[in-house]
Amino acid sequence: MKTININLINGYKIKSLCIDEYKIVEELCKKCSDYYLLVEGVLPDKKDIDEIFMVLPPSKNYEDKYVLGIFGHDNKLAGIVDIVKDFPTISEWMLGLLLIEPDERGKELGKIVHKALSNPR
Repeated sequence: MKTININLINGYKIKSLCIDEYKIVEELCKKCSDYYLLVEGVLPDKKDIDEIFMVLPPSKNYEDKYVLGIFGHDNKLAGIVDIVKDFPTISEWMLGLLLIEPDERGKELGKIVHKALSNPR
């Protein structure tokens, strides 16, 4: 899998995450429990974090999946992005999850990340 490392206009960074960083993803998901309560009606658990790293659409493989961390100025995880390339068709990308830590919301971080990932240099 190709490693992603993108500097954002706000000084944050997008970097590839691997399963070794499970714990920081788990901590972020717990901070974002409002999302899980709204969507699933329960607090996030191990299954939810496993899905971020493991779940794939039909006929896709792990070389097509990117789990990305959004890191703030303090190098702490401010958000995650789960995307799959060439799905549902070639040259289209599916956004599985864009999760932003509550303290980072309202700062246009999602918009900045989307623009950076949609228009790679």
